[in-house]
Amino acid sequence: AIDRDDRVAPFAYAQALFADGRYHDAAEALRQALVPDPTQASRGVFYPRGLYKDEETLYEHIDSLMDQVENSPQEADLQLLMGYHLLGIGEVDQALAPLQKAGQEPKNAQAVGLLMDLAHRITEKTATGKAEKLESPASQAPDPDPEGV
Repeated sequence: AIDRDDRVAPFAYAQALFADGRYHDAAEALRQALVPDPTQASRGVFYPRGLYKDEETLYEHIDSLMDQVENSPQEADLQLLMGYHLLGIGEVDQALAPLQKAGQEPKNAQAVGLLMDLAHRITEKTATGKAEKLESPASQAPDPDPEGV
């Protein structure tokens, strides 16, 4: 079981499932990681990029997910993962369409809401050139190009 007090472990678990090609399980783990715990003041949005030995391995996994999305564009779980991963690698504009598609599925509404909010805040930060750390009660924004956790 994942320690509910560990803010990063649920995202690392979702990432491990993703890397194993277990996309539906990874999407469920991601939804759970993104749901705010009422006993905590805030939950963060983390992208555990540093789990990979190199960037190429991460991009190979994302390419495999892209192939699955192209074959099954109606799959909301795949769209949710695609949007999350595109945000994680700093492709904010490209993340919006998959997130919008994922949000059409009611089970993804809360997770997509948090990720869309993050995408908009990253866009605003980039547009205004602000360097301050963005935080809200619902999520913590990663750097547009995070190197790890």
